[in-house]
Amino acid sequence: MYQINNFLDNDDVRTAEHKGNIRIIEYMSDLSVNLATCITQYYASRMNVRKRQALIELQDDEFIISSGAMQWMLGDIKSVADVKGIGDFIGKAIRRCSK
Repeated sequence: MYQINNFLDNDDVRTAEHKGNIRIIEYMSDLSVNLATCITQYYASRMNVRKRQALIELQDDEFIISSGAMQWMLGDIKSVADVKGIGDFIGKAIRRCSK
């Protein structure tokens, strides 16, 4: 069992929704603001728009997520791709381009 400190027990993070092993966390303020994004962040905070993130706790479960959607993982997690070889990869790439 792993324990993550200063994430869910942080004043800046709250659980917006929770269902089963999936939890939607919401950041009360955006701490990644810089000069290029400060105006956008100001108006987003005035409109009560906050960043959200899905947190999935695996307990002998399987989940399918979009490519590039995982930011970090902790523990013994195995990932598999649905590409079986170069021919399959090219076939899927062609199908995606033709849509």
